[in-house]
Amino acid sequence: MTGMGLIRNVWTAVYSLEQKKAYETLLEQLDTLHSDQKPVTRSSIHRNIDKLPNKYDLLGYLIRTGNESRAQHLLSTMTRNLVLINAANLYIAKSYDISASENDMVFKYIKRMIPQTLDPRSKRLLRRLDTDKPINVMVAIYRMAIFLNLPPLAAQIIRETVWQSFQTATGPFLELLNYHNISLYIDLMCVKHPQTDAQDLRQVFRIVSLYDMAVTKHNSREIKQIPLYPFTSSQITAILEKASSKSADTELCRLVIRELGSKLAGNGELFSRYSSNTDTKTMTEIGYQNSVDEFLSFCYKFIEERASRKDAAAVYSTWMVIEPFHNVFYNSALDSMNNNPQNGYYYYHVMSKIVSCFSKNKRYRHMVDKLVMNLPVEAIKVSPELMAAFIHHSARTGNFKLGNILMNQYTDDTLGLPTRFSPNQLSALLALSLKEGKYDRAQEILKFAKDNLVRFNAIEFNELVRAALHDKSNATAAWSMILAANVKTARYAYNSYVTHMMDTDKMDFNKLKYMYDLAIAGVSEKDANFWDYWTLNYFKYIHRKYGFRAGMAIYIRCVSEDRVFDGLDYYKYHPNPYLTRHNKVTLRLSDETRPFIIRDIFQRAVADYKRAVKANQDYTMEKQALKEVSLWCLHECKMLGLKDSDVATDLIKTINKKSRRVGSDRPQNGDSFEETFLTNLLQYEKQHRK
Repeated sequence: MTGMGLIRNVWTAVYSLEQKKAYETLLEQLDTLHSDQKPVTRSSIHRNIDKLPNKYDLLGYLIRTGNESRAQHLLSTMTRNLVLINAANLYIAKSYDISASENDMVFKYIKRMIPQTLDPRSKRLLRRLDTDKPINVMVAIYRMAIFLNLPPLAAQIIRETVWQSFQTATGPFLELLNYHNISLYIDLMCVKHPQTDAQDLRQVFRIVSLYDMAVTKHNSREIKQIPLYPFTSSQITAILEKASSKSADTELCRLVIRELGSKLAGNGELFSRYSSNTDTKTMTEIGYQNSVDEFLSFCYKFIEERASRKDAAAVYSTWMVIEPFHNVFYNSALDSMNNNPQNGYYYYHVMSKIVSCFSKNKRYRHMVDKLVMNLPVEAIKVSPELMAAFIHHSARTGNFKLGNILMNQYTDDTLGLPTRFSPNQLSALLALSLKEGKYDRAQEILKFAKDNLVRFNAIEFNELVRAALHDKSNATAAWSMILAANVKTARYAYNSYVTHMMDTDKMDFNKLKYMYDLAIAGVSEKDANFWDYWTLNYFKYIHRKYGFRAGMAIYIRCVSEDRVFDGLDYYKYHPNPYLTRHNKVTLRLSDETRPFIIRDIFQRAVADYKRAVKANQDYTMEKQALKEVSLWCLHECKMLGLKDSDVATDLIKTINKKSRRVGSDRPQNGDSFEETFLTNLLQYEKQHRK
């Protein structure tokens, strides 16, 4: 519904000739409407009104130009929706400073509409209001906008009323700005409309935020306090259902998580522990507990999706929102909606994803220690996935104490499946054994897998190869395992072996050709898990051998709109990029790989800068290059639709270890990314300059 956002007090539209003719005809029709002349039809009046650019402010325009009698005729002629919109815009344009005669004129026509529009409860409420006050007439308009399904008008009324309350005082506007009126709007917007669900949710949180701002201002000045808006259980359910239908909209999901998390955390005093026993709980506590269950279920699904895309920043920010719920009452709950034997302890399953995501990313690895401290021992006993994730973390970080503590919780009777171990647990235990240098135990694990005919899928086989590669002396054994497996089982291990060759600076191009030829023949072009990692490994190879600028050049060439692929199928590379001159390579990059390539470019620039600083040499060129690359990376990530604050956080955390360990550090006090980034560079130079 356009046209409601008029300039305050003055309408400044310019008529076209057709519109001017329609306006003059309308004035004539209004003059003859109640005269003895031949009456005009309402449909012809409506047609002329629809042609006018200011049809939503026509009432105010007539009043401002001294046409009050015509304004009265207009009110008696317009449709209900147009009466409400015009009346609301009149009050808004005059900032509620409306004359008594104008107020009486408007309410006279509004009053006629009330019986046809409102429910009995709203009618009784309006009868108690002093309609001599303009704000109370606006309450009637607002209520009817809700019942006539005019959410844009209702939102406009709330926004303008809040704005007006900021200019004066909140008290005079409380008849409109109260919990019940806001709740009516939220209920209306929570009805599912697939075409507008995303816009509806953003509008809901905007209106609630405005209401809370008005309440906060009132509470700072008045003794009698008003609570901030609390979403009802039914509203939370409806919001989550709408958001679930838009799960691909990452920013919307994060908005829902952030806003609902804040509201639910504010009611945490309702109970201090989780329990499935509702006998001792009030209805309010039961409703709150159910809302928390539904909210966390939504968050877990979002975390799973982002973890699968290796989006550690989104996993981190979401976990920081929901962490208080777990520390207070949820970690030990084995009977909750999200964590019970029937659903395979879903919460602990999600925790395993979080642990793996954080553990594989140095920026967030410190978070795993916090997760370990707050989880009960029973968690790893009932969740093999969680146990394997922690064991992998122990091997990855060399934290043998944690690994031994975890393994001490198991006996032959408590560990695993009919064969005692799942394939994922075996690969985790193998990684830990190799990391500790306990090769005899590693051989026992491999023998156990063979004797018990443990069959590994591609992911589990990859973990097994990665575990073997933890010790460089086992590289030959790992390659033998790859040669012995078919391409379907070994495909993900190919990428792990390429990574190993890069890390040990022993690139074997014959092995690269062998793996690539098998992959071209046997790996589906739609297997993004393989081809995306193959691409990422190639860029890492380029960055290490030729520098980040070579990688930038390839990236820019790959995403250029005028690139030509000569009919190559998606993800199919020909020839092998490793065996092609890098200034001739052009790859098709998926949206999922691009952020990681950009981040690796940034990390290589950071590494060059840090190396120059620590070498106590002139690092002017490296610092300037890093500043240019950081802004380029920020721009490219924004072009991919990533959230500014997350990109900034991720880049800033790369500079120094102190930044990595800060909770949710973002630019403060209006500092731009560039200012915060430069501050971190100066801090790093101060710490490491000799």
